[in-house]
Amino acid sequence: MLEFQHIIQINDPAHTDIADIPKRDLWNALVFRAKCPAYFNPTLASKIEVISESEFLRHLTFGGETLSDKIVLVEHESIHTSTGKNTQSMFAESKTTIEEPAAGHLIVRFEYRRDSANVPGEMEIDPYIKKAYLQNDLDAIRTIRELVRTGIPDADSWIQ
Repeated sequence: MLEFQHIIQINDPAHTDIADIPKRDLWNALVFRAKCPAYFNPTLASKIEVISESEFLRHLTFGGETLSDKIVLVEHESIHTSTGKNTQSMFAESKTTIEEPAAGHLIVRFEYRRDSANVPGEMEIDPYIKKAYLQNDLDAIRTIRELVRTGIPDADSWIQ
């Protein structure tokens, strides 16, 4: 099992050159990312099945593969994603949490658990997977900053 996490700073009063993102806008943009992943990665196609106001199933298609996961939203706090242990060829789960460690500071913690891609006797792949996840999240935060600046689309209008 591969387990790792990283933190990305969003607001820091010491860095006035970077525009702050209000917590509500950050939350809305992270939900938009969960509901409309193709906006952040055009190689993905997705279909959403709404379960409730705070839960939905997301079916992702990339290449010739399809992956389904369940998303659980904890309003303005966290987004939990899981493929389930018995329904997919690969187990993966993640938790994206908005944290305020001090007044004026805002961070996003990304936590991941997934099946290891390492094969005994072959090159270690997991360190590259960790780097790819970090880069993907850094790119997403860059996109979120732009969305907050220009206006976050209503994710429900994008659901297919």
